[in-house]
Amino acid sequence: MSGLETFHRLWNAERTVFASNPRNALDAERAEATVKNCKAAPEGLLFFATSGSEGVPKWVGLSREAMRASAQAVNAHLGVSAGDVWGLALPVHHVGGFAVPLRALEAGCEVREFAQKWEVVAFAKFLQDSGTSVTSLVPTQVYDLVSAGLSAPEGLRAVVVGGGRLDLDLARRARSLGWPVLPSYGMTETASQVATFAPRRLKKSDEDFTLLDVLPIWSTQVDEAGVLRLSGAALAEGYLLVREEAVAQWVAIDKRTGLLTRDRVELIEEGGRRLLRFLGRESSFVKILGELVNIEYWEGVAREVASGLDLRSDIALVAVKDARAESRLVLLCEGDERLAERIRVEFCARAPKLVHPVRVVAVEALPRTELGKLDKTRLAQL
Repeated sequence: MSGLETFHRLWNAERTVFASNPRNALDAERAEATVKNCKAAPEGLLFFATSGSEGVPKWVGLSREAMRASAQAVNAHLGVSAGDVWGLALPVHHVGGFAVPLRALEAGCEVREFAQKWEVVAFAKFLQDSGTSVTSLVPTQVYDLVSAGLSAPEGLRAVVVGGGRLDLDLARRARSLGWPVLPSYGMTETASQVATFAPRRLKKSDEDFTLLDVLPIWSTQVDEAGVLRLSGAALAEGYLLVREEAVAQWVAIDKRTGLLTRDRVELIEEGGRRLLRFLGRESSFVKILGELVNIEYWEGVAREVASGLDLRSDIALVAVKDARAESRLVLLCEGDERLAERIRVEFCARAPKLVHPVRVVAVEALPRTELGKLDKTRLAQL
């Protein structure tokens, strides 16, 4: 069954449904069986598993009204009309992929699916042949397109990049090849995007890609620690936690207080616009010798170093416990030890001693989730 066929089957169902990964259908069957015994859970929701980059996934319940609200807000932000063509290149059992045909449905425009296994040359040809004007990708796919040196086809005016942070260096390299990448920030609980770089800002070469425009449907606040709280029309109803066979727990999200995320952000009001800069997950901040260190930031610096050395090697920084310093950083690098050492030397020349890696580990490939996110659990095991 194609992704579009799966979308229509789930969207048109008049009951609670689970968007399951075809390779893990048993998980959805187990969840569907247990939800019948969980009377607290509202009926008629669409359930999506979270990406699982930091552990065991849980099911997020979204109403169809919430998903429509998100689709309409994204279409308005991108200026999507009936004359556009949405290109689908993400799995529909993830909320980011499911949202693509729904946006096309709400805009009354066409949607075309790249139904084969991911391959950059074939995908670029698909975009050209299908007349795709708007699509949504994850950073790994953008990385592959840039690494292959492929230019964007004519007619493609917007590429929303979600499912993970788009590195600034990668965004600039993509733009130099003509790819109209629009970094975004969102999560399963928000039916896709909360904030997205505005297409009109692509015309300005000096625009800050880290500042994203908050969509009008969202109310945003930060607490004293800079952690984001969200409320809005596209917010999920709650979580279904499958504890064991035939036992489930429903945890509702209070719509009055909103969702307290685990993300640290900076909120800025400028010229009537609300802007958001993602700083990192709470789990990406660690204490080293009493100082709060943002691992994701320094991981991005390490990737810039690899790019500056013209090395096609991905990077990860992982915090390990240290008896004296609380934490220390380990640099993981795809490639051999000689390559890893080159990156370490250049990184240490740019970074303060506080964040110098105490160890370098060369691996054949970094572990990733299905959407290309670094798998934090397996990285820690390495």
